[in-house]
Amino acid sequence: EALAKFPSLWSEFCKALDANEESLTRWLGNSATLLSRVGECLERWKADADAESTFLNLRRWAKFLSGLEGLRDLGLKSLADGVIEKKVDLTRLADYAPSAIARACRSERMKKLKTLQQFDGPDHTRKADAFARIIEEERDMLRRLLPAKLCRARSVPGEQFLRRELDPQPRKKGAPQHLTIRALLSEYGDAIAALTPCVLASPDSVAQYLEPGKLSFDLVVFDEASQITVPNAIGAMGRGKAVVVVGDSKQMPPTSFFSCGGGMVMEEEGEQEEPVVVTLGSILDECGVSGLERVWLSWHYRSADESLIAFSNKRYYEDRLSSFPAPGGRPESLGITWMPVKGEFHTGGTRTNPVEAEAIVREVRKRLGDGTGRSIGVVALNAPQAKLILQE
Repeated sequence: EALAKFPSLWSEFCKALDANEESLTRWLGNSATLLSRVGECLERWKADADAESTFLNLRRWAKFLSGLEGLRDLGLKSLADGVIEKKVDLTRLADYAPSAIARACRSERMKKLKTLQQFDGPDHTRKADAFARIIEEERDMLRRLLPAKLCRARSVPGEQFLRRELDPQPRKKGAPQHLTIRALLSEYGDAIAALTPCVLASPDSVAQYLEPGKLSFDLVVFDEASQITVPNAIGAMGRGKAVVVVGDSKQMPPTSFFSCGGGMVMEEEGEQEEPVVVTLGSILDECGVSGLERVWLSWHYRSADESLIAFSNKRYYEDRLSSFPAPGGRPESLGITWMPVKGEFHTGGTRTNPVEAEAIVREVRKRLGDGTGRSIGVVALNAPQAKLILQE
């Protein structure tokens, strides 16, 4: 008779607790049957059903589960299950919410996009690696085939004579010797331009090896033009029909700091003479003040961590640079750390900054003792500062 009444009574019990099939499945857990699970909980329910509590604990639990249903309705089933299974601390629910929302969004999109459901990550990686290998092999092959194909297609004036001059075999005593580089470029400039239409050279090399009027170019490109002075650039510009000047106007201009005495002004201060570095004008600055057309290059790709360029981008480039985010967050081992020290550079005496030197030595000692075994490079402003760091 009790078993006959159980189904209807159990149905009313579940309805009072607002239990559904999913919540009942979680409640059953690993129990073999419904009756065995009821038997496990019966003693607790009896204690909870006394006159004082009137199922207070059970009603609290039911209310708690009902509150979690709101999370399930939002698609955050994993978060609700984590609370019930005590994997998620209820007091830190807000901290776990972002990752749960991300998983819910991913699950939703996976269901809608059949192609993502069938995506095989390892297989895709193998195909991508195979494709990369094929591209690299093709690139190596083109390095050999393209020059030969281009040379066969070109008509090179005086090629046989140029080949004779480029023969590396030493010539017999008394025979005409090989031409110098300057003479070779002057004599066979047209042939060399036909074979190698792109020439990479410094402004000094242009003046040294290219005789004016013997070899000209359709286009002359200056790279790092902010470091090229106007006198050094004029010679190369005169050897081209058009000029493109590429550089960064926010970089330090060329100076006489590394020159051997040239451009240095000596000022007397006390008993010592202090060299003053002379700032020189660059060809980039000259083009800017001349009103030539400018093209802004906004992509910055060199920094492994965005923090390397963040300060310069904000203070110098007006936040106009577009940089790439670094993977894996921003660990302490990457980027730049600003460590201000209350030191001053002694311009008139030792030409050093003792406080800064002490701070550098402390940092080096700390890093040498961290057990990583990594090497350390220290860059100083000048030789006296480097010597002071070594002494410390």
